[in-house]
Amino acid sequence: MPKLPLGIRELIRQLQELDKELKKKLNIRVLGQDEKSVAALKEELVKSAPQGDKVVKAMVVNEKKLPRLDPADFFIALLEGDTPPVWIKELVEKRSKVLVIWLTKEESGKISKRLDELAKYLEIAAYKVVASDYHIAESEILLRIARGLRDKEIALAINLPLFRPIVCEEIIHRIARQNALIGVATFIPGSDMPVLTTNQARMVLRLAFCFGERLSIARATELLAVLGGGFTFRAIARQLLSFFPGPGWAIKGGVAYSGTLAVGKAAVRYFETKLGTKVPDE
Repeated sequence: MPKLPLGIRELIRQLQELDKELKKKLNIRVLGQDEKSVAALKEELVKSAPQGDKVVKAMVVNEKKLPRLDPADFFIALLEGDTPPVWIKELVEKRSKVLVIWLTKEESGKISKRLDELAKYLEIAAYKVVASDYHIAESEILLRIARGLRDKEIALAINLPLFRPIVCEEIIHRIARQNALIGVATFIPGSDMPVLTTNQARMVLRLAFCFGERLSIARATELLAVLGGGFTFRAIARQLLSFFPGPGWAIKGGVAYSGTLAVGKAAVRYFETKLGTKVPDE
């Protein structure tokens, strides 16, 4: 049996990994001392998510000692008041993925001081956000949760649509950076194109899964061609090199990066239209 080309083998492996990611269960816990605040934050996270209540659970913590917690992929601790409760340090020490949100009415100039105080109190690394209101820091909060759940980003995008725009952006920028490095590091003309194109196809597959679409490899490569990926980058790079002689590696890296971004954003628009949703603009 003839050996499959490297790019096809990579895409088959990617599909297998994505199938595994789809089967991963996602569990997020929101903890805090104020019942209304904890419930409100949970409702924000499960917007437009039919299965949201199964993914995000809320718990009110009144005791000084942290109660017994069931396993979860990510913990969100919502703090209010002048000083953090005793149990927050125990939570951060026991769990590896914790986002601490400290809502304070302090003026914006004092928030950085609050952040330093919190970091000193916790003594160990944790995701931390200090703000006067949840909505003011919403984009930062969602981004930190998405990055903390990188290993389950597909499950996050599917189960909690609020995170889909951020997960898609993270995927696009991550693969664009990879392609930029490939463009910079490859010195043999044209030898980087198969790798760049394979990476773009991988990106399209991941974005499709974020929208609940399982594409075949043939459909992913076909869609990639329609979206403007692949060998069009070579033509752009050649034109730029003819106009701007000099460090060709920089031009190739820039073209690979911006081209991959364009393909990724076009793919997102395609899946939005197909699904009948609209990912908010940046």
